[in-house]
Amino acid sequence: IALAPAQQSSIINCCPAIIDAIMATSDTTTCVRLRLANDFLLANITRFSAEYLQLTVGMTVYAQMKGVALLSCR
Repeated sequence: IALAPAQQSSIINCCPAIIDAIMATSDTTTCVRLRLANDFLLANITRFSAEYLQLTVGMTVYAQMKGVALLSCR
């Protein structure tokens, strides 16, 4: 998750998304549900990163995706 589009990065898959939900999954990790049009992505990040980026529901962010890290639920 980034607050601005990636530049000069090996992560070339970067899409704008809206934070739909933020859920603590442990003392140190947070699951962020991102809405991309009619689809959703789940991002597991550290609690530190969520607080550092000051993520909030409804916020527009950029989902940075490595192709090898995607799982399909369909």
